[in-house]
Amino acid sequence: MTPNHGFLAYFALMSALLLVGPLLGAWRKVQGAWAATGGVLCGGVLFGVWIHQAAFGGDPFAMLAFVALTLFTFLPVSLLLCGFQLRDEGLAVGMGFAGAAILMAMIGLYSSVLEPRWIETTTLTVKTSKVTARFRVVLLADIQCDTPGSYEQDVFARIADAKPDLVLLAGDYLQVPGLAMAHPASGVLRKLMSESGIRAAAYAVRGNVDAADWAGLFTGLGITTVERTTPFAVSSQITLTALSLEDSADVQLEVPQRPGFHIVLGHKPDFALGRVNADLLLAGHTHGGQVQIPLFGPPITFSAIPRAWAEGATRLDAGRTLVVSRGIGMERGYAPRLRFLARPQLVVIDLVP
Repeated sequence: MTPNHGFLAYFALMSALLLVGPLLGAWRKVQGAWAATGGVLCGGVLFGVWIHQAAFGGDPFAMLAFVALTLFTFLPVSLLLCGFQLRDEGLAVGMGFAGAAILMAMIGLYSSVLEPRWIETTTLTVKTSKVTARFRVVLLADIQCDTPGSYEQDVFARIADAKPDLVLLAGDYLQVPGLAMAHPASGVLRKLMSESGIRAAAYAVRGNVDAADWAGLFTGLGITTVERTTPFAVSSQITLTALSLEDSADVQLEVPQRPGFHIVLGHKPDFALGRVNADLLLAGHTHGGQVQIPLFGPPITFSAIPRAWAEGATRLDAGRTLVVSRGIGMERGYAPRLRFLARPQLVVIDLVP
């Protein structure tokens, strides 16, 4: 079964389930409506499990796509049908089902259309005796796009407006099939970065979705690309250690102390669990979960760090600070393109004496 056939099979099976709802409602009214709704939820998961194995080779993002389709497309339709079926059973019952349908549809609309482009600029202040004047760092993580355009242009304009002294790019730039430089999106992204007006020292590390030729995106842009773990003297007071992708995922990584204020940049934040002697540890990758559950947080981070560390600033031992950006992009491929309670984020960090 091909992926296209998988999606067609899923829609056909779920559409058939929707037809069962009115039949059950006509037979048992309220009990039938609840059964129909439960059937859509269970069917969506079961069909998704089967099809994501048969057509997508077990890709977990395909399974998440089926979950999103179930919750935000087929469940609202089922609830509306049940609400219509129960219109004679009392206003509260019918309106309850209809209200639930509208709520789920609105969450789906918000998470797929509004929040993914509702970027938040977070400014953090780190006080240290290792600098004598304010030094501004901008952390840009997970651009992770396949059709760059006005949204990415706005992000680069925000960076330019912040007037940083140092720009750090934490990986995952383009998520496209094959080599990055062979894809039309690479030229668009390079043009947007070139025209952004950003005037600062900049370093970029590799992310897990980046192709083998990822560094070509930054040729001629004045951005230093790092494939192997390398230390840099950014200024007389600031030292940067830029990590390879493999080292950023190493939970037992050891990084020695460097002169001045020491920043360690990696794509994955897992390295924060190791013996990393630095003042500031920076990463992306998690997207803040991309979807968060109220009062619980992100159910999935694809990282070894505690969920509480998966976004924002976390004070570690020995005066260290870990900052994990939610990033500005989203997972592509078969993944559902949505964010919920995990807005895209640009992080500005002011080091002050």
